[in-house]
Amino acid sequence: MTHSTVTLFDVTEAERDYLAALYTNQPLLIINACILMPSQVVGPPQPVVAIVGEHIILPCHLEPAVDARSMAVEWTRPDLKPRLVLVWRAGQKLNLDDENPSYRGRTSLLIDKLKSGDISLKLSKVKLSDGGKYKCYVPTMNRDSVFELVVGNLVEIDKDSGTVVLQCESKGWYPEPELLWLDAEGKILSAGPTETVRGPDDLYTVSSRVTIHHQREAGLREKEQLLAETKKKEKKVKLNEELQKKEEEQKQLEQVVHMLMELSDGLIKLRCQLQHQDRDMMREHLDFDKKLQSVDKETESDRVKGYLRLKEILLETKLQLTKRKQEHEGLQHNTLEVLRKTDEVMNEMKEKKKEVEKLKVEISEKLERGKEIS
Repeated sequence: MTHSTVTLFDVTEAERDYLAALYTNQPLLIINACILMPSQVVGPPQPVVAIVGEHIILPCHLEPAVDARSMAVEWTRPDLKPRLVLVWRAGQKLNLDDENPSYRGRTSLLIDKLKSGDISLKLSKVKLSDGGKYKCYVPTMNRDSVFELVVGNLVEIDKDSGTVVLQCESKGWYPEPELLWLDAEGKILSAGPTETVRGPDDLYTVSSRVTIHHQREAGLREKEQLLAETKKKEKKVKLNEELQKKEEEQKQLEQVVHMLMELSDGLIKLRCQLQHQDRDMMREHLDFDKKLQSVDKETESDRVKGYLRLKEILLETKLQLTKRKQEHEGLQHNTLEVLRKTDEVMNEMKEKKKEVEKLKVEISEKLERGKEIS
């Protein structure tokens, strides 16, 4: 007997079990279910830059996006004690005793974006001490993302001369890094000597100051340009990754739809064969009934034992034909049921394919708009 195999992608364990139970003991169909993998916690690929006193967002999101409103989320500083920055449980922020006191009253999540998987941390009134490594962690998934926040400081402003003194400090480096200041055109600025301190953990802390002249023209363009470029690159990388995933998902859906269509055609042909066999068996059944009737007539007149034996054989054959007919009817019923379920799954896959194609178009349009802007 020929078997057909169907592979379904992105199904949950419950859906896989349901399919397995539905098609138990069906010799015509083998189903492979690929279970949907959990989301990943994704942070920024580069350090986040901030200036003392401002409000910033430390980006972090779930990919693929899932509703995070009821999830547990922990933001920590691995290099600090206490290390807790923010803990989110059961749809609310918890005020814990072991939360780092430096962050009390200055942290929150973007509540209106949690539904779309955005678990970014909003940090108010940035301090110089806020600079360092941050960890975004989702306990239920056992997934995290670690990145660095670099904090610069406006040390001094001279209104008369129009100069601004900026200070930058960054911790947790190895090997010893080189710190450079760049202007809006990417040229290296002349700055004071870099102070380097090596801690007991063999990690380096570097700090430096630079004086910027002509505040109105220069201002904080360095920081703004760096932030803009970082965000632009992050957005482009994210869109390209989403586009690639959607293209792969579309290919998988096309394969599934193609396999389901082939399976549907095979089931339709099998159904026609069963119908022909059913008609043939019906004719055979009628022929045997006629033979039995003729034997009854002959045995009433002749009383010959050979005819009784013949009748016994014919009755046994009739029973076998009846049993065979019942088995065919059951097989035909099961075939129709599998065909119906296959059509349902195929229609669902077609709808999902349309959604993926729509998302691909939207992502491509965003990338094109990004190119036009740049």
